[in-house]
Amino acid sequence: DLIGEPLAAGATDGGGHFHLAAPAGKRIFVVAQAPGHARSRMGRPLVLQEGEADRDLGKLDLPEGRRLTGKVLDAAGKPVAGARVIALLPPRRAQRGGTGAGFARAFAAGGFATPFPVTGRTNPDGSFNLDSVPLRGVSLRVYAEKMASGLIENVSTRAGIGVRLSPGHPLSGKVVAPDGKSPVAGAWVMAGVEGLDGITRSDNKGAFRFEHLRVGQAHITA
Repeated sequence: DLIGEPLAAGATDGGGHFHLAAPAGKRIFVVAQAPGHARSRMGRPLVLQEGEADRDLGKLDLPEGRRLTGKVLDAAGKPVAGARVIALLPPRRAQRGGTGAGFARAFAAGGFATPFPVTGRTNPDGSFNLDSVPLRGVSLRVYAEKMASGLIENVSTRAGIGVRLSPGHPLSGKVVAPDGKSPVAGAWVMAGVEGLDGITRSDNKGAFRFEHLRVGQAHITA
């Protein structure tokens, strides 16, 4: 789960070995993080079978990481407490859908670690601290109730990051069938890449509405 509790957790011993009691029948990712290293996951998701013997996942090399600190303010300059802050690498075109020869070779090699999103919450004074962030430039996204999401791209600094949130603007529309007339009920409608700016569903008349979208160009997918 990107921001929820893990299905299982544990710590490595002095030799770097770990053992997890993960549930069977669920598609899971193995994620590791340590001070000074980027939070990363093994390249392949896996599904454990009921009654399966212990599975050795091999070696996972954690790359070097960093800490990000900053503050989230509203449009009036007041601190925003409890906002969700997420640092993640923007998707590479060659990696979308698992395509790209280099990406495929890395997957097959085993031990492949890919950066996993790092999340946190702002403090009462609007400040935040994110550990185990990749050294490469990341996208920083911030979500708060009744505000448009915040976005800063290609963040390569470590401290003094300021994010301003605003109420944004509403956007509504309608999802129709290929005939251009028949409404499509219950369709998922996403704003931004992979719905990172918002997700909603169409009603029984095909209508949908976003209440707080960021100012600027909006990419809508249904």
